[in-house]
Amino acid sequence: MKRIIGWLLLFTLAASGCVEPAPAANPEAGPEACLADQLVRPLISSPANEIISSLLPTLTWAYPDGCVPETFRVEVQDYEESTLYDQDLPGSQSSWDTTTPLQPASIYRWRVAAVQGGTVGPYSGWTAFWTGPLCESAEWQAPELISPAQGEAVTTASPELRWQYASDGCLTAESRFEVSESEDFSALALFGQGGPEPRFLTGLSYLQDCKNYYWRVAPWKDGQIGPFAAPVQFTTRFGTDCAAATEEAAECPLKPFAGQPKLLGIACRSETKLTISFEFDAPVSGSYQLKVNNEPYVCEVLPKFPNRYYCYGPGKQNTRLVIRLMDESTGKLIFCKSDSAPICQPTAVPGNKDTTCVPKTPQQCRDLLKDPAAEWWQPTCSCIIVN
Repeated sequence: MKRIIGWLLLFTLAASGCVEPAPAANPEAGPEACLADQLVRPLISSPANEIISSLLPTLTWAYPDGCVPETFRVEVQDYEESTLYDQDLPGSQSSWDTTTPLQPASIYRWRVAAVQGGTVGPYSGWTAFWTGPLCESAEWQAPELISPAQGEAVTTASPELRWQYASDGCLTAESRFEVSESEDFSALALFGQGGPEPRFLTGLSYLQDCKNYYWRVAPWKDGQIGPFAAPVQFTTRFGTDCAAATEEAAECPLKPFAGQPKLLGIACRSETKLTISFEFDAPVSGSYQLKVNNEPYVCEVLPKFPNRYYCYGPGKQNTRLVIRLMDESTGKLIFCKSDSAPICQPTAVPGNKDTTCVPKTPQQCRDLLKDPAAEWWQPTCSCIIVN
């Protein structure tokens, strides 16, 4: 028995001696190389939307993934979008000292992307920076308005505004811009301040169809306004036959018809259909025909709301409407008005992918659209009207 135990012990020791130890981890090993199909956007550090003190700035960025790309590609452009640098740098590098001096009183933008094996990953967003000196208020001059141009017909409810200042050795830091239907700018459709980039762009619709507008710009700083540029007039044409709409609207009396129903609301059913609702003083009786821009609508009375008249038909958001309701028994107009379709789906702001959808209750949707058939629709994050 003792001999067997001895042999077992000897075999066990021999067997354990045959097992090779696992290699020890190398604490000095660096991060792994990136995979070409998993490259991500680098993060801009500086300069970022700021004035720089040196005409030979150092550009810095960070790579949010744990790997190291083969190279980084850095691009720098001037405000005219002419490329000044298109530089490939080692992937271990996260900053770069520029080598050619930039121009004073100028605006630039830059971006960076990771590169692996010839595959260029997604770029960071373009980020602006600018060089001084900045203009003092005594040096302010009125800018030249570029777009929209005088007499131009714009086809969008949110056109980009562009202007430029004379290059006199200093940079205008901020500007005040205004858009109005009146030449004296007594009532503003849009206004704001910003800079130094001489442009304004928004995804929010701020114009109405078939109208004349004026816009102007002036230097601005801390509430102080410099000389305005001469106003530029432009028109809006989103697809409506403006001449026909104006002619139809001229047929509507300046004063409302006696006893005419109240226009309760105009709402979007879809991108190409509208709901228009009226409210009468008493339960609706008889038969009425609604035409909007000469297009007939289908109307009904819902039992829950006997005083209301709901009509459905074609129409586009933010276009000019001529609404005409006729009593079919007498052939007379009982309502006639020119109005604008609502802005139901504002154009998305570019790059704004993190917007959170805030749901509304069915009652909030009914109050918003003034329609008892309104409900919340999560896929589009909007209130809709259901049949």
